[in-house]
Amino acid sequence: MFKLLCQPFEMGNMTLKNRMVMPPMVVSYATADGYTTKRNIAYYEARAKGGVGLIIQEATFVHPLGRILGNEQGISDDSFIPGLNKLTQAVHRHGAKVAVQIIHGGRAAYLPEGVQPLGPSPIAAPGKAIPKELTLAEIAEIVQYFVDAAVRAKQAGYDGIEIHAAITI
Repeated sequence: MFKLLCQPFEMGNMTLKNRMVMPPMVVSYATADGYTTKRNIAYYEARAKGGVGLIIQEATFVHPLGRILGNEQGISDDSFIPGLNKLTQAVHRHGAKVAVQIIHGGRAAYLPEGVQPLGPSPIAAPGKAIPKELTLAEIAEIVQYFVDAAVRAKQAGYDGIEIHAAITI
C-alpha cells in the first residue's frame, strides 16, 4: 500500500512525484489586503521540501468582496501575481506541484460593516446578513472573476486550479 503512495502519478497532463496531496488548509498568513508574505512562502515551501507531491493552496479570493476570512490570499487583480509567483517557484524548487483554490464567499463572505453579501437567493448564511439576490448578469460577472483568476494563476506558475464551490454563490 505505502509502495504505491511514493510512486509517481499521472493526473491529466501533470506528473506528480508521488501520491501525497496536501489539501487546502487556511493559515491566513497573507497581508490584510491579501498579498503573499514571506511567511506564506515559507509555509508552503516547507511542505514541498517535506515531500508532498501536490499542494493545494488555501482559499484565495477572486474578488475583494468575496473573501471568506481575514488575511486571506488574493488573486483578484494582476498586482497579486508577483508574490504568488514567488510562492509557486518556492514549491517547484522541491519538485512538488502546486494548485490554487479559488473562491468567492457569496452569502458567507467576510465583508466590511454595512456591505450586503451576495447570494442566489435572499436566504442568509448562518450568522450573516440577508444577501442581495443576484441577477443573471451579476452571476455572469462573478463567473468572469473566476475566469480572470484562473488566467492569473497560470501567469503566476500554478500547475492547477481547484474551484471552491461549497459556500460560493
